[in-house]
Amino acid sequence: MADTVNARTTFFFEDGKYGWSESYFSQPASVQAARAAALLIAPKRIALLGTGPVFAAIRVSDADIERDSLITLAADIPTGKDRREEASDVPYSSWLCQLSNGTRYKRPLYLRGCPDIDITDPEDAAAHGVFKKAWAAYVAALIAGGYMLRVLLRGTDNPSKKITDVFGDAAGFKVTTAAHGLVNNDVVRISGVKGSTVPKGKYTVRKVDDDNFVALHLPAPGAVGYTGGGEWTKQIIGFKPVTEGIIVRQTRRATGRPFDSPHGRRKARTA
Repeated sequence: MADTVNARTTFFFEDGKYGWSESYFSQPASVQAARAAALLIAPKRIALLGTGPVFAAIRVSDADIERDSLITLAADIPTGKDRREEASDVPYSSWLCQLSNGTRYKRPLYLRGCPDIDITDPEDAAAHGVFKKAWAAYVAALIAGGYMLRVLLRGTDNPSKKITDVFGDAAGFKVTTAAHGLVNNDVVRISGVKGSTVPKGKYTVRKVDDDNFVALHLPAPGAVGYTGGGEWTKQIIGFKPVTEGIIVRQTRRATGRPFDSPHGRRKARTA
């Protein structure tokens, strides 16, 4: 995409001694445009918070160079008028949501800071209905703002090429593919090769010529004993626009992502 930047927008939140962040990607004309878009979306995210958590800051940077960030602090972040007046239980519970582009590209999003009643009693129609409405508004804002998933391209977005031979090389596996199109330091994932000692998994490339490259591997594999098959796929990171967002399930200490422990149970409430 011409005349754009790959912008990373990160929202920072605080609640007492806890803090967390959420990152999103877009391809605006500049990081300044990304900042302006983030300020429009921030009130929609704040509407999903309960009392306690603070939307502390927004950082926008060029994801390719990750420097010269633009920082917006809490005092300059618009809050909107739809924030819930119900308590959150940040350390122990969250919503597991999902942003996606079709069926091929999906990204989980642990949404923290939501009112605890939504998570502990999601069948409470009144409270949960408000949450679902706020979530739908947030997803709509992400889509309208051109936010994207940063993904490893797959399938028809990044087709595989067949391997016709594999040899041992002092630096790894010498792979033959007619007109492979690879250059030094490309990364490929190899699968389906048959033989006694064969490449499998992810490798950095050293180009030999237009039809051969070395999948770097140390120690040298020695005799390969290639008997056929195999293909490789170049590992290309790309961007796909968010087209849908869903609520997967509520998470608690026993099932979700508590801050201080991957295991255990939700703390019992006291009167």
